[in-house]
Amino acid sequence: MKILFNSLLIVVAAGIGLAVGSALGGKSRNASAKAESSAVTSASPAVSEAKPVRVFNQPISNRRNDDSPLATKLERDLSMSSGVTRWLYWLEALEKAAPADFPRLARLAKGNSTAMRFVAARWVELDPRHLFDTLIAASKSGGGFPSDELAAVLFEEWPKRDPEAAITALTKADDFGAIGRWRMEVATTLVDTDVERGLWLMSEWRIESSAPHMTAIAKWATADPRHAAEFTLENPAGHASRRTMETIGKAWARTDPGGALGFAANNPGELSSVLATTVLKE
Repeated sequence: MKILFNSLLIVVAAGIGLAVGSALGGKSRNASAKAESSAVTSASPAVSEAKPVRVFNQPISNRRNDDSPLATKLERDLSMSSGVTRWLYWLEALEKAAPADFPRLARLAKGNSTAMRFVAARWVELDPRHLFDTLIAASKSGGGFPSDELAAVLFEEWPKRDPEAAITALTKADDFGAIGRWRMEVATTLVDTDVERGLWLMSEWRIESSAPHMTAIAKWATADPRHAAEFTLENPAGHASRRTMETIGKAWARTDPGGALGFAANNPGELSSVLATTVLKE
């Protein structure tokens, strides 16, 4: 999150520098216009003060219990600004935001992929479980909440920060459409850092039709192909297991093809057939 914020600060600073340079270059041309503008302003009321601020197309007077004054203020500030100034307002709001502010901030960022990424990353940093619970509620109720964008960041970052918490939350959650997709994202993410934990989860959660990237699995299989084959047989997971056994077969064939074929013969079944076929091809 710090890297993201620092990157945005660099962009904002560059934009401010350009804006200041432009302002200084046109200072002499704007002097007379400024005087004229001042006269006009003093003769007419401020339009912005006369208009009621609206939040989600409702006059602020109708929102007696504002669920996020911070988001309300940000929406008002964004409506009266442009360019670099808008990003400064976003940065300020995200630094001050509490978990309860983020559902409104996410809706406000909808349609702006950069702002959404910052909202999601900051939310994960502060309280990933709160984001998870919000996604669960939104997935069941609908309502146009940007769940997919937020979930992509959550299940990319949460397993890296606190895998146990992510696994526990997904295991205990009710089984409905989005849960299967989220479990797959977490399991495949974990395969890259902990092959056996990721493959075990795919078996435990019965993820049958998807497979992770084989890069980490290939290294794991090369280190001890017999153990890898035994583990895969003990934790079947459909397509993922077949792809894994193919990878094991390629690794085992380079060092001990006879041992691989003997193992397959002693452990009859679909996965052992995949192992033997791969070894023979190699």
